[in-house]
Amino acid sequence: MLRNNKYNKYDLYIVILLVSLAFGIVGGALQVVRLLAILFVPILLKHVVVCRRCFLGYVSCCGFVILYGMFSLLWSPDRAKGLEELVYYVVHFLLFFEILTFSLYAKFPIRSIALGWTFAVMITLTVALWEITTDNHLPMSVQESGQLMNTGQETIQRQFASVTFGNYNAYVTFLCFSLPFVLYRIGSSQRMNLQKISSIVTLLLSSVVILFNASRGGLLCLIIMFSVYLFTLPKNRYSFLMCLFIILLFGGVFCFLGDRMLVAIAVKSADGGLFEDSSRIHLWGIALKTLADTIGLGTGLGGLQLWMARFAGGGINIPHNMFLEVFVQFGVFIGIVFATFIIRIFFKIRSIGNINTKRVLYMALLSLPIVSIINSSYLLSPFVYMYFASIVVFVTHERFGFDN
Repeated sequence: MLRNNKYNKYDLYIVILLVSLAFGIVGGALQVVRLLAILFVPILLKHVVVCRRCFLGYVSCCGFVILYGMFSLLWSPDRAKGLEELVYYVVHFLLFFEILTFSLYAKFPIRSIALGWTFAVMITLTVALWEITTDNHLPMSVQESGQLMNTGQETIQRQFASVTFGNYNAYVTFLCFSLPFVLYRIGSSQRMNLQKISSIVTLLLSSVVILFNASRGGLLCLIIMFSVYLFTLPKNRYSFLMCLFIILLFGGVFCFLGDRMLVAIAVKSADGGLFEDSSRIHLWGIALKTLADTIGLGTGLGGLQLWMARFAGGGINIPHNMFLEVFVQFGVFIGIVFATFIIRIFFKIRSIGNINTKRVLYMALLSLPIVSIINSSYLLSPFVYMYFASIVVFVTHERFGFDN
């Protein structure tokens, strides 16, 4: 195992790919992260034999998904859109395998992954804080400035941030995917250094943005992650002081911003409760009807929204659930394969010796059922593939001798 603290070029590649997620949907089809995925293809091909040998199961599954997607164009109601999505899936799987392959050659892949996610969040937070404080938003935001909310007693202006992700739910999803890796950087250092301080500030500001965005799912994810983090901390004086420090920071923020952060969630929860959402449940019912109508084969690439529209009767026709999105678009078989992939990772966590790595994986997977219903669509988001690639590296880090 290498003890030199200098990162190599493959560590840099990992960080660059992850940091590029901060650009979100800038560029439309030619998003920055997609362009980088294509630029890194020659490096990936250079090591394709090693990648295939080490990650044969993932290569086979992703290859089968692509082939099934091509075959599904035969019954897709929108083949033109299906061909476009097929290109996206190929590029996103390239991202997935680039993270896996570069991790084999990086000196510190675990640290690089955590660093990349943290830097990406830091970059987005500069824009998010500007949005919240000024009520100005970038051109790609689908929500407009000047949104109002009626609390029952008064009408107030809603403060939110969508940064480069198009809408605030997508941004909250990105933050929730990122936070386990930010928390890894907090737990991996035993000293109060720049890494720990910057990661704590990133965690604190991310939590503030999630609450301003009035995401009930985001709030639940924060509760789950913090609970796992506190439950798995070693019982010693340092951990106690660390927790006390973080609690005091959060307490100070709530003293100044608590009313403004929580009012939007309170308004949302007033009519249906914090844990209920009849509109999402209605969409899930439509998604299941659509799956049944396709006799379990899925709608095919490009056909999800059009097929669901037959049962939706107007309005939203997206599952708003990552797992249902996989099942409804790709069919029962691939849906079961995807669910099995998640379950196998969960059971592999117990065999991991490093407590900080294990903590990250528990935070990521236990919050996944909630994160998977925050946004409307997942399968065409590059950060979803980067997230699962990062999890795979964390799960396999001891098998391949990665340095923490």
